[in-house]
Amino acid sequence: MTQQDISSELGRDSLRQNLRIYTLKAFHMIPPVYEPRILDLGCGTGVPCLELAINSKGLITAVDRDLSALCVLKEKTKALNLQKHVKAVRADIMKKKWRRNSFDIIWFEGSMAVFGFEKAVSRWRGFLKHGGYMVIHDEKEGYEDKIGMIPACGLELQNRFFVSVDIWLDRYFRPLDEKIEELRERYAGKSDVLAMLDQEASEINRFRDDPNRFASIFYIMKKV
Repeated sequence: MTQQDISSELGRDSLRQNLRIYTLKAFHMIPPVYEPRILDLGCGTGVPCLELAINSKGLITAVDRDLSALCVLKEKTKALNLQKHVKAVRADIMKKKWRRNSFDIIWFEGSMAVFGFEKAVSRWRGFLKHGGYMVIHDEKEGYEDKIGMIPACGLELQNRFFVSVDIWLDRYFRPLDEKIEELRERYAGKSDVLAMLDQEASEINRFRDDPNRFASIFYIMKKV
């Protein structure tokens, strides 16, 4: 059994589905655009991407470096008959160049810490059409400073909302913990599997150590 097999048994995508209502909440804060072109950066296995495809009826360019995640996305896209709405691209989201002023919406859900908020937002802005929208789902820590950076990036904050620690606990971390414990019982005595489950549990341990780190925020910004 591989780490990927364990992740599949844990059903992380199903757990992430518990948070998709916040993706939709942010999407519905954007004025309607007919068949928008959307750039989904760091798409992973595509939980937000597929929600955007279903609800926007547009064309989603879904970008990630992880080939295995993109393969999962392609399988899900086919199963939902969304091939005409989702194009998967393997690339580094901070290096890949797109035609300027070509997307109606740019979407990112993840931690901006590895890129730098101002650096990433300023770079991605160039790919947005004038009046287009950028949605960033990021850790809450330092959000006031980040809001202060937005005008210098050539964007205007239109809206924002938080996803609390309690929501992350109830909808993601507690169900994940329960599933890991279920698998520990199922594979008791199999040291290799238990070691992989310990690795999967590391995220829960980080949450327990500092739960406030996991509160998050959606920024809904407009290119001006």
